[in-house]
Amino acid sequence: MRHMGMSSRAAMLVALVLVAPFGTGSAVAAEPVLPVRTGSDVLARHSWIVTLVDGANSVAEAPGLARGAGGRMGLVYQHALTGFQFHGSAAAAAALAQNPRVRAVVADSAVYLAEEFLPYGVMRIDGYRIDPPPGAYQEGYRGQGVRIGILDSGIDLSHPDLAAQIDLSVGKNCVGSGPPQDGHGHGTHVAGTAAAPLNGVGVVGVAAESTLVPIKVFDDSGNSSDAIILCGIEHLIALRNDGDPTNDIPIANLSFGETRAPGSCVSDPLHEAICRGSAAGIIFVGAAGNEATNASTFVPAAYAEVIAVSALADFDGEPGGAAGCGFEVTPGSFECDDTFAFFSNFGAVVDVMAPGVFTYSTGTGGGYEFKNGTSMAAPHVSGVIAVMKAVDPTITPSEVAGLLNQSGECPNQAWADADGIPGCAGQGLWTDDPDGTAEPLVNALRAAQAAALLVGPGATFVPLTPARLLDSRFGNGLSGPFNAGVPRTFQVTGRGGVPANATAVTGNLTATNQTQAGFVFLGPDPVASPTSSTLNFPLGDTRANGVTVALSSTGTLSATFGYGGSTDLIFDVTGYFVE
Repeated sequence: MRHMGMSSRAAMLVALVLVAPFGTGSAVAAEPVLPVRTGSDVLARHSWIVTLVDGANSVAEAPGLARGAGGRMGLVYQHALTGFQFHGSAAAAAALAQNPRVRAVVADSAVYLAEEFLPYGVMRIDGYRIDPPPGAYQEGYRGQGVRIGILDSGIDLSHPDLAAQIDLSVGKNCVGSGPPQDGHGHGTHVAGTAAAPLNGVGVVGVAAESTLVPIKVFDDSGNSSDAIILCGIEHLIALRNDGDPTNDIPIANLSFGETRAPGSCVSDPLHEAICRGSAAGIIFVGAAGNEATNASTFVPAAYAEVIAVSALADFDGEPGGAAGCGFEVTPGSFECDDTFAFFSNFGAVVDVMAPGVFTYSTGTGGGYEFKNGTSMAAPHVSGVIAVMKAVDPTITPSEVAGLLNQSGECPNQAWADADGIPGCAGQGLWTDDPDGTAEPLVNALRAAQAAALLVGPGATFVPLTPARLLDSRFGNGLSGPFNAGVPRTFQVTGRGGVPANATAVTGNLTATNQTQAGFVFLGPDPVASPTSSTLNFPLGDTRANGVTVALSSTGTLSATFGYGGSTDLIFDVTGYFVE
């Protein structure tokens, strides 16, 4: 996967909390030069990704399978997929593929970081504003406590602008032993854009009070492979599945990629892992790539479960294109303010846009530097999602994607939902965008405000150790199955750690023992004939569904089963809101 990189280190001390990047001077336009790829396929050579049949135990079976095929076992996966990394010859991999315990053997692929160029981004997307109107930070939307997983080359763990923001306890080094220290610089730069704090030094990121988690999946030369990326995703899903919500990493920034055809959630191991992660509630943000081509063949951004981000050139932190044009020495391009970056990939798989040219952020060795690329655009979006998650911790990946699409800025400087329809169709085109379809430029303040409407402005979220408040099978909360069209009410406040002043709760709602397919409405008031649903399920489906729901004035919730027949219901509370 790709680490395409040129950067210019800023030889100066940064004394201000917020530093405006330098404007570019006018120059004669030059033929664009695409970024140079950094790294090699060294970690993917003679490496294979093995998926096992359903019901297999990868931890127990992998060592013997690898030895029996004449190779050795590498990384082992239990959550992202059921399988392992196999080191061996092509002949050994072919022999392994014939084993009846093996579903598939896929050649590992090299992965390169997608580094390039970036600007006044935090200001441009209203993450932080110096002058009116206020930004998300000024309005209190700061991503408080939300973890952002930086799957990259690591983070400079002692950087004076980042060290206090890093949660090393849930970090991971998938490349080797030792802590996930960044010896390359790409991951540190990405981290600063996403969540550098407002601490009186250096720079400020989009989600200035979020927590950074370094997950090192690239070595210090910018090398990686699918097998190593899978290790990082495995770590994320394992934390989601361990029953402890306090250590979850809900956002994964993927500022890397490789050019190849995307496979399905079954045929493509990397896609399978991301599908599983998305189903577990992890929100994946990916760089669209820097080849100035269609992103439909740049993975993981091309996967439907990943929010793919293209890059905008911006030189003043303001809309309107007033900063003019200039020549960028690295990689050698003529860029104009508020235009589609010349190097950025494009196409229907791209979801949103963020600043990606001449970006100033943290660098290794405690320094700061300018970089360019969709790699730098993606962490702007990860930061925006963190401020949304702080407002509504149960917001789902699909809800995030929808709110970003309706709350962003269009080329005509109107909001994407100004015409009552999400997206920028009919609201102008970004100059130099090759595909003729405008994706919204993310806006941190409006996205946070949109998420706040899901739970009410001014609400504060308090997580809880999960507690079961309803299990009608055993008389917990209510006894006996729910019959169609008969609302039933159960007490929430005063139970499971939910205080009397809670205004809403988050939790998991499950239907079980159904006599037929149906839906459930859960809300503050009894509704005999609901016109909307909280949970839809086919017969026999007992998967939990995450919900955020307001409480009644007496601290109760009411549930109604739709259609005919009956079902038992289970509700486990995971947190509450107070205003």
